[in-house]
Amino acid sequence: MFENAKESPKSTATAADFGTDDAQKIYEDAELKYGPGFAQSLVDLMMKEQESPKARVPENQQMNTVIRLRDQFHALSQVCSADFFHDWGAEDKVFYMSILADVSNDLSQALHGSLKEIKASND
Repeated sequence: MFENAKESPKSTATAADFGTDDAQKIYEDAELKYGPGFAQSLVDLMMKEQESPKARVPENQQMNTVIRLRDQFHALSQVCSADFFHDWGAEDKVFYMSILADVSNDLSQALHGSLKEIKASND
């Protein structure tokens, strides 16, 4: 499955920046423990994070933070509805959900910061 990700030109260029050997090892480790769906999602997310920030988000630092956290929260929350998530043990689910809660809290704080910034600029 990882091989499919390396075939597209965009994925290959990004994987090269991330390190193909690193990406392959991460994929293999995640696949053994959580299955191929999660492993591919993880590698895709890590490769997406390697994209140039200027190419995918506005230059406003506060907005960059909100967008990055929103994307992370979305990707993490999708795992909860995946079939393989239901096969995990309680310890793995609790650990994963705590990561999801942390990202959710960070997103909430970033949104509140953006609201304050917008209100301050309108006053």
